[in-house]
Amino acid sequence: MQIIGISGKAQNGKDTTALFLKQKLENLGKRVLIVHYADYLKTICKEWFGWNGNKDESGRELLQKIGTNIVRNQDPYFWVESIGRTLTMFPDYWDYVLIPDTRFLSEIFYWSKKEIPILVIRVNRIGFENCLTEKQRSHSSETELDNYNFDYTINSQEGLDKLEFEVNNIINFLRVQED
Repeated sequence: MQIIGISGKAQNGKDTTALFLKQKLENLGKRVLIVHYADYLKTICKEWFGWNGNKDESGRELLQKIGTNIVRNQDPYFWVESIGRTLTMFPDYWDYVLIPDTRFLSEIFYWSKKEIPILVIRVNRIGFENCLTEKQRSHSSETELDNYNFDYTINSQEGLDKLEFEVNNIINFLRVQED
């Protein structure tokens, strides 16, 4: 199993990149899972704190508060360990696990410590201004990986053609690794 962590600012195409990667890898006969560190966080926010599921200003603020300011401040590995423990129960089910909300160093280092290969991709949507407030943009969940040395960076303009071209390059990179 190989982990592919996908990082980027809010609304920069992380999930779209993951969907393209999944489709292309499955076309090559690979078994692929997309999972988010925030899946469990979103369930907690909905069930315990009445979040309506909208990523509007108050929704994002709640996700950042619960996910980082409360949980990660007490245990920086909580979210990644919850996924890691679950994946160990299914060791031979997937060739690739795509995680399109990789936002923290601990979410990268965890896999290396477990000796599970990880490829970390950064997606930058050039010329796009997201809807986050200044406070949300400066939150550690948006900034911690700003200076990280990514394995691959996608600088994508508006439109999906360039993104798909870059995903094809990643597929070629993965194929070379397998050989």
